[in-house]
Amino acid sequence: MPRDASELEDVCTSASGYDTLPAYVPGKGKPHKAVLLTKDGKYWLASSTYDYPSAWFLPDKGDPKVVDTVVCDERVNTAPAGKTCKMQDETTKKTVTITMYNTAYRVRVRAAHTGKTLIERLVTASSRQCPYLAMTFSEDGQNKYYTEPTADQIRTVIKPVLAP
Repeated sequence: MPRDASELEDVCTSASGYDTLPAYVPGKGKPHKAVLLTKDGKYWLASSTYDYPSAWFLPDKGDPKVVDTVVCDERVNTAPAGKTCKMQDETTKKTVTITMYNTAYRVRVRAAHTGKTLIERLVTASSRQCPYLAMTFSEDGQNKYYTEPTADQIRTVIKPVLAP
């Protein structure tokens, strides 16, 4: 039994479920309870869900034993967007140049009980506009900025499964 949402990563990585979690029953008349996990580098992390209907997702610090679906959002492809941006490093105050990348993400909803894929789509994200704020990670190259899909793009994929 997972103790928190981040422990549901196995549902995304190996398509294995937790038989102690509720079974997914399509069209049960109320929203399904999900967690959103995103992998955009080496690690799967629980992601913010404030851009989605609250009834769809487990709240922060919520009990994962009510989860019947896991949304897996994984960056699977990148390509340089042909744009660089000058930014200021918040810590050093030095100017850094970041290269923007267009991306493709595989968005899947899996049943938490079985690991079965309920829906899967490829979502692309591109931009040639410099971000106001850019978070970069050292394991991925601190001078790379990966455009992410919008909440609307992801909502379009997951709504048929999560909404009643």
